[in-house]
Amino acid sequence: MYQPSGTALLVHPDFLHNTALGKHMDTFSFFSYKTNEALHLSEKERKIILECFGQIQHELNQSIDKHSKTVITSAIELFLNYCTRFCDRQFITRETVNMGIVEKV
Repeated sequence: MYQPSGTALLVHPDFLHNTALGKHMDTFSFFSYKTNEALHLSEKERKIILECFGQIQHELNQSIDKHSKTVITSAIELFLNYCTRFCDRQFITRETVNMGIVEKV
């Protein structure tokens, strides 16, 4: 029996309020992808994403200080920037010049 597993990153909008990341969250276009547009990661990309999660988890396990929020939001932003890179890589085939080739394949 197949038991899917995974990791999720849930961030309350209030946490990002008045942060550099919060000011440009709307620039991450992949949040509006359709449900059939899954991101497929290579093993190398998967490792990078898991390292980002590890950095966030590590910081969450530390004692809170005046730098905690900045470090955590920076780690989240790094994660989102990698997601943007991987999405751009995956969906570059949607460009008009590539559509004929993709359709033939």
